[in-house]
Amino acid sequence: MKRGALRSLLGLSFLSPFLSNHRIMHAASAVARMGQHRYAVNILKTSKVISALLLGLLLLVPATKGRADAAKFDLAVECHCPDKVGQQLCADFKSKVADSPGYHLSQGNTGYGIGLHFSCVDLWSGLENGLEGQMSAVSVAFTIYSDKLPGEIYEDSSVFRVGKDATGEMSRKILSAVGQLVDANESLFKHLQQEKQNPSPSPSP
Repeated sequence: MKRGALRSLLGLSFLSPFLSNHRIMHAASAVARMGQHRYAVNILKTSKVISALLLGLLLLVPATKGRADAAKFDLAVECHCPDKVGQQLCADFKSKVADSPGYHLSQGNTGYGIGLHFSCVDLWSGLENGLEGQMSAVSVAFTIYSDKLPGEIYEDSSVFRVGKDATGEMSRKILSAVGQLVDANESLFKHLQQEKQNPSPSPSP
């Protein structure tokens, strides 16, 4: 997926005409700090090269016709959202994944799938304007994980704002973005699926 495609799909920009430059910088800085966990975007970008090398190795495995149509695709969702709206967004997204016919919530420590790493902060926290708890600034990093790979592979990320009444709609858009990532990495997932179904024999001692 081209850089910025997810932002276009999600349909929201982090910037808002009624936010002051100071408030924009404060919120962006807060989201960036919250994103500095072990899946932070700056760290995950370094795995781009690893992704290309691993894909080349996986292509050496004979391809099959693809995943069984009935199989659900695993999504591992991680949330660092202490604010009310961010928590609601995370809960709504997990609920949509659980209710969807094509996806399954996973812990992300077995098999393979797509990881979604949410970091959120209340956009109006600390201001005495009565708007606290109304809107969240959110960062989402998308990764590919597999127990056949040494670590997660960074795919894309998006930063946006979401109001308390729009978490359901935003969850739907994020799930749609996941579908685009699955399609864009179809070849890799086919080989991971074959490895899961036909594991390589252990080398003789």
